[in-house]
Amino acid sequence: MLTNQPSYSIDQQVASLLTRGMLLNEAEAKEVLRKISYFKIYENIKPNHPKRSAIANEFGLYISSDFSSWLKAIAELRNIIAHHSRLWNRSLSSPPATPKSTPYPWILTKLPPPIKSQPYCVITSTIYLCNMIQPKSQIKEHILKLIDNHPQIDITKYGFVGTWRKEPIWHISLKQRIIHWLLRFFHT
Repeated sequence: MLTNQPSYSIDQQVASLLTRGMLLNEAEAKEVLRKISYFKIYENIKPNHPKRSAIANEFGLYISSDFSSWLKAIAELRNIIAHHSRLWNRSLSSPPATPKSTPYPWILTKLPPPIKSQPYCVITSTIYLCNMIQPKSQIKEHILKLIDNHPQIDITKYGFVGTWRKEPIWHISLKQRIIHWLLRFFHT
């Protein structure tokens, strides 16, 4: 649905949120809005344009349609969470594509279609992209800690089935474990 409303600048969007009573850090909010804009810009690049493939390659995906499907799946998962909808036992309407190959580990096990449309694949895609953006990203460690701290939650309903922890992307090396232990030890 197209409207004739003018688009708001990032500063105007943040000001609007503040006047509505939202408590937020202005600098962080502006950064998030800038990143969201990049995703929308990517979707508006013609599918066969060389820049589209170049951007996908920067994020470690060889096919631009794979990257596009990942962005769409991440946006859907984000919207479900942001609107406090049920995520447990949910199938996503836009699951991420399974790349034929990636320069770094993603999911090596062949997953059945029902599992591909559950949050596990989107979460794993998010970890992959975060690792590409910031190799020292700790999102994987935070997710593993969250899962380990709540064993009463049936994670199979999120698509975490079988030997998911053995997938290379989910491994935490001994070196990483020692670093995390030392950081916790010295921060307490």
